[in-house]
Amino acid sequence: PSITKGMSSIEEAMKRRKTCRFIEEAGRVLKLPRVAISTAMVFFHRFYAKHAFQEHDRFEVAVAALVLAAKTEEAPKKLNTVIQECYKLKARAMQAGHTKGEDFLKLKERILLLERIILHTIGFELSIDHPYKFFVDMIKKLIIMSKMMNELVQYSMSTANDSYQTSLCLQFGPKEIATACVYLACMFSGVEPINGDW
Repeated sequence: PSITKGMSSIEEAMKRRKTCRFIEEAGRVLKLPRVAISTAMVFFHRFYAKHAFQEHDRFEVAVAALVLAAKTEEAPKKLNTVIQECYKLKARAMQAGHTKGEDFLKLKERILLLERIILHTIGFELSIDHPYKFFVDMIKKLIIMSKMMNELVQYSMSTANDSYQTSLCLQFGPKEIATACVYLACMFSGVEPINGDW
């Protein structure tokens, strides 16, 4: 939708990447589990698959996605805490002041509204399968050397985490993404899989 409203595909990809980095950083500050951060990124990408970046503030959508993902992944945080921590990150990046009083209440209302809009946009489909659960089994099937297993799982997880900064989660299923991540991990580490059937 953003491209049909005049945004270039490069600019759209850049906005997705930058906002996902923000979600990642905010998730770390809020001490959210990795799966909640990844779920927030999926919600964010799904939202902007149906809405243009020009229609909604991507920072506010990211905050609403974090709030919703934290609830979905059973790691809820107080709304005020999420907004305050996210705003601190944004303000630090922009070197601006903090939101106080009435501005904060308006921001809070917009975040709550966006949370509902995200829910409607994604059709209340809150269950997200992530590629992480496939890594260990796939790697066990591919290699004999158990000493390389932890390293390959780490490479695979890092690659999967990076993939959430793109819209790949909308284009492929978690098993396909996991397969690609494991394949890249093997290529990167120089491990020759014993089973070439990808």
